[in-house]
Amino acid sequence: MSKIISGDLKLYLSEGSLSGWFFLILLCIWFFISVVPVNIPNTGDLYNFKRLLQVALVCLICVYAYCLMVVAPPVIAPAVDAYYYSLALLFLAFVFLLFAGSFFSTHPIQSAMEASHFVLLFSVFLSGVYLSRANLSQKLLLFFMFCYLSLILRALIYLYLEIVESGVIRPSVFYPTVTSVRFFNQIQVFFIPLLAAFLCHRRFSLGAAGLLFVSLFLAISGGARGLLVSIVAAGLLSFILLPAMRQTLARSAIVLVFAFLCYELVTWNIVVGDDPGETSPFRMHTSGRSAIWLELTAAITPMHSLLGAGTGAYAFTEFSRVEGHPHNSLLQFLFEWGGLATAIFIGLLWFIFYRGVKYIKCSQLRGQNIEYEAALLITILSSAIYSLFSGIFVMPIPQTLFFLYLGLLWAKISPISQLDYGKFALFFKGLVGLFLLIVLVYYAWVVADFYQQQSTITGFRGPRFWGNGAPLE
Repeated sequence: MSKIISGDLKLYLSEGSLSGWFFLILLCIWFFISVVPVNIPNTGDLYNFKRLLQVALVCLICVYAYCLMVVAPPVIAPAVDAYYYSLALLFLAFVFLLFAGSFFSTHPIQSAMEASHFVLLFSVFLSGVYLSRANLSQKLLLFFMFCYLSLILRALIYLYLEIVESGVIRPSVFYPTVTSVRFFNQIQVFFIPLLAAFLCHRRFSLGAAGLLFVSLFLAISGGARGLLVSIVAAGLLSFILLPAMRQTLARSAIVLVFAFLCYELVTWNIVVGDDPGETSPFRMHTSGRSAIWLELTAAITPMHSLLGAGTGAYAFTEFSRVEGHPHNSLLQFLFEWGGLATAIFIGLLWFIFYRGVKYIKCSQLRGQNIEYEAALLITILSSAIYSLFSGIFVMPIPQTLFFLYLGLLWAKISPISQLDYGKFALFFKGLVGLFLLIVLVYYAWVVADFYQQQSTITGFRGPRFWGNGAPLE
């Protein structure tokens, strides 16, 4: 399919364009604040203050992305494929169903605010598209990788000191920057597949193998069963669907085996955690997840096939265990969104994945390099599988990374074309204006909740999306 690029479009999407650099700088600042320990002076809680800065940066990205859609809209709906219009209608139907469920929720305002963050995520997806069109995506991922490198090296040093000083491996001690060890694993799932893809490059293969080994060793030492299962499952599926990546995936499997052997050697005479049954990577229980899933499954009624209980409803519904999310994205979506919205969301993700596999296979036949696209595809697949055991679609950092990577991949597998709105121009601009209003209202709500938390922490119910870490009761 031919690429049709207008003069105005080139101005916004050319390499080194101001728009691309704007997204690049904002996203780099956001990720640096998110994962690198920075002591920002503040009288309140540092963890939630960093969350507030993340909200401000991502909302700024949202506003700029929606404004840029009006000037250079072709990046989201190529006119060369008629069914792309159907995808846009499906997305609008998805948004409508989210807010319809919120309207009938027992907490309509809270649920509507929780639903509005998916408007933010769509703009994060757009920012990934614009970045990739401006040929700045690899610079972004390189900066992300350096931040991730600083994170795992510090964790490795902590782990070494933990073993030398106390002779015990406790994940809560050697995982830095995060308030929960699983937050660290939710970041790792977005970088381990990228490191695996670099194994096929001669110039970077040795360094990539070393970083991959350290990442997997830390995951094993931290008892990250869900992360390891997700990576292995995604690797097996990719091995079947992407023949061009089989040699690279085989090398990654060898690195994983060495990481397990090293863990067994290190822990030969060392205690694994204060309670090995809770931190060992070989523990056999479900950490309470099976009870949560059974209770949530029983709460899903036939009415949920149409509309759910409202986005965020799980957090303010009385279950036997107080959790912010059920550690299973599929059950959470069915309960909160309903069957129709869940089917649309999964269908859109499946379509991008299908197009990605098809693009990679066709590019391989033409002799083109496909490592970058394959790495993004495997990363998205790994994180989607991990969401069945963890809060990938709930926690701020992994949720943003997921839709950002999705945008980067979409820009690579879909052509650029000019789109003429014609008689729908006024409707589209009004829709963009409505999205901007939702973004600004959501930001004001988060700010108000933040300052409320500074004075009254007990009894505070912060937004589950960006206010994670605040008490839910």
